[in-house]
Amino acid sequence: FFRYLPLEIIIEIVSRLPIRTIVTCKSVCKTWRNLIQTRAFVDSHLSKSSSGVVTCRISRYFKIFEFVDELDLDHHNRHYIPVTEFCCNKFMESSQLEGSANGLLFLRSIINRNNLYICNPITREYIQLPYAGIFNSFSVLVTYGFGVCKMTGRYKVVRVLQECIRHPDTVDVVRIMKCVCHVHTIGTGIWRSIAPCAMLEHDCFSTAINGSLHWLVTDLQKGFKLISCFDLETEIFSTFSPPPLMGRSENRTEFLLVALGGYLCVCDNTCEHEIVIWLMKEYGDEKSWTRGFVVRKSPEFLRGNFELPNFVCPIKVFKNGDMLMAWFELYMVHYSLKTKAATRIDVFGPYEDDNDNFINVTAMLHNSSFLSLKSCFPMENVKLL
Repeated sequence: FFRYLPLEIIIEIVSRLPIRTIVTCKSVCKTWRNLIQTRAFVDSHLSKSSSGVVTCRISRYFKIFEFVDELDLDHHNRHYIPVTEFCCNKFMESSQLEGSANGLLFLRSIINRNNLYICNPITREYIQLPYAGIFNSFSVLVTYGFGVCKMTGRYKVVRVLQECIRHPDTVDVVRIMKCVCHVHTIGTGIWRSIAPCAMLEHDCFSTAINGSLHWLVTDLQKGFKLISCFDLETEIFSTFSPPPLMGRSENRTEFLLVALGGYLCVCDNTCEHEIVIWLMKEYGDEKSWTRGFVVRKSPEFLRGNFELPNFVCPIKVFKNGDMLMAWFELYMVHYSLKTKAATRIDVFGPYEDDNDNFINVTAMLHNSSFLSLKSCFPMENVKLL
């Protein structure tokens, strides 16, 4: 039947299948494998697929999940379908998740912080980025961002280095002395210096949305929060205001910058009785901040036999109003809008030592894709996991 269909129709049909089914299709015959590796298929699949999630446990064990997002789902386990997994320290050093874009993961080594990697878990390919210079100093803050340009489709990594002065007792940063920024366009083999960002404390993960990277930063002199924005196309930094009522906060983890449903959001963990998620309804318009979601910390919410950590980070809002959240860096939970209860998601399964479940589990949205590093970046030394 398929042999009589035009190529564009075959791509249209196959690109709508679940990622695990498409992986199986690659093994059917050489023709199908070659088809799935074409840029036309990759682009078609990316345009139709919904975001899944990538999880990382103790900086070594990675798992990718797809979401089943339907209004009538009544049990949290039905939302999550395993796609693939890998253990990075067999091929790369133990690494931390720094970003995701179009199926590519950006990883940073926790052993040698100068070692950076781009990986596609579906194609099992990875590359190590060129050396960007040493910064292994306690007096230097470093943060990264990874994303894709909206116009040109180029993939870029930005690194922000900030020389700082720390408090002698608390080791908290009290002043930024110098800021240096570099950008690497994947495939060029070089890092470029660019005009630095403002002298604001960029000590957090970046959030990619609308062709830009964002950080929730601190003005150490005035003691308030701002949002730092880096346009991946123009490579220019700018700042704008966060939601109202975000005053001084001694605990920097009480506010988190995230992307939900295509909106730039701030999660406010300061209230004892509720978690408030602010949405920027019109991107770039500081007056458009709106209280989008409110999760009450009711007895039902906390009945899952776990303690409330310093912060909760929302990852995904489902069509039925349920929410996937990261519970500090301990584990993930599924919040049910219907029952108002939060249920722990054991994505890594049981272990001999149950304490392993509470060691550095991180998660972020991730669109699995068949984007080939070897095809996109022919000048890079692409290796296989």
